[in-house]
Amino acid sequence: MDKTSIYIKMCEKAKEIQEIFQCRGLGENDFVNRDKSNPKRKGFCIIIWLPRQDQLQEMVFGHLNQKLPAWITIANFYNAINYTSKQEKSIEYYNQFTSMEQLWLAFVMCELYNKTWNGKTWVKI
Repeated sequence: MDKTSIYIKMCEKAKEIQEIFQCRGLGENDFVNRDKSNPKRKGFCIIIWLPRQDQLQEMVFGHLNQKLPAWITIANFYNAINYTSKQEKSIEYYNQFTSMEQLWLAFVMCELYNKTWNGKTWVKI
């Protein structure tokens, strides 16, 4: 499970993903980061949900069509990170991620919300 500062920042800035967490609540096997260091929020503890790889995959599977076989989403994932009409830019973009959680979060944000990571935040494509 990725608990690096990069993944935490990616998750924190993914407001759409954090809204899912707010709606469904904390599950028994969920990972969160409790940010107590923010001086602007004295007395508050910011909880950032860190979705696992399987949870990110579930988001895409559920969003598409549950009647579709899982291999179609896996094929879409593979094609997105390896073979696109802008192959070099796609490979360069996805190569910046250092864990499967980061990679799948980038794929989820692109597929579901039409956003890419610029190193600091998610931006509309």
